[in-house]
Amino acid sequence: MMRFEPRLHIDSETAGQIESTIMPLLESPTVIVTDAYPFPLAAEIAGDGVRVRAATGDELTTFLTIGEAPNPDDFEWPGDPALPAGREIAWQETQNGEVYGDPAYLLWSGEVILNSGSGTSGPFYVHDQAARAWAFSTALSMPERDISNLQIVPYACARRFAPALITAADGEFKRIHQFWVSPVRSRGPVERFTPPRAHQPP
Repeated sequence: MMRFEPRLHIDSETAGQIESTIMPLLESPTVIVTDAYPFPLAAEIAGDGVRVRAATGDELTTFLTIGEAPNPDDFEWPGDPALPAGREIAWQETQNGEVYGDPAYLLWSGEVILNSGSGTSGPFYVHDQAARAWAFSTALSMPERDISNLQIVPYACARRFAPALITAADGEFKRIHQFWVSPVRSRGPVERFTPPRAHQPP
């Protein structure tokens, strides 16, 4: 029997599509990415059935990591290399320090925005879907009434700092964000979306 976490708010038709697709291929956990549902899911064996929940950012990263992604300059990454932004990014640690220019690479971070106006941001990922999964799974750990929306923020980061941002996340971001000219900055439009809600009768 397949059991869906209630806060996923998956209707019976979508549940049937997911179950028919995943059951023959099930391992534990199995990541599910389907057009039938807007967020990545994970199915895992629990007792005498299968539990379906939101996939985490790390699970999506493992799922999307191909292990032999092109890495033409042999730079050391903690997993698949990030995609190049096609330009350089300048950075300067102190006001009177030397200005450096490094190739810029693309990273993404998910954020959960609360009705209070505050929020929380997640780790940096080389895959935007992993940031999306982090935001959704994190939101589901909070009271539904507190959630305003979710978003994915794209960043450009100087290559030499990108691996540490991926692995050390918040601490490294705070450190380099204090540079006189930071080697990581947001770029492009922010993608905003809302988590599924319980159906409200008219």
